[in-house]
Amino acid sequence: FWRYLPPELHGSDLTFLLITPIGGFHWKPLNESPRPRQVWKRGSELASKKILAYEEGGSNGEKGTNARSTVALVTASSVASGSPVEAYCISLDGQNTILPI
Repeated sequence: FWRYLPPELHGSDLTFLLITPIGGFHWKPLNESPRPRQVWKRGSELASKKILAYEEGGSNGEKGTNARSTVALVTASSVASGSPVEAYCISLDGQNTILPI
């Protein structure tokens, strides 16, 4: 799963989000070191689930190039037909807190 993130979420930088079996990564292809950086780990709650949608928001209170989002909302579902959609709130502050909603 990948998604383009609005520039205002990450200090006006071009940023993509990549979700892999390991977790969520921010990729800023125009940086000097354009390697993806892991921002959260995919815990047991999201293991083997299909990601349906992803949004980032919140604010660290900074402006300009220091602005960063602080929370993500993920909707996911099991791959089995008829499975319910689940929502999770994920902290992006390095604590890797995943809260089912």
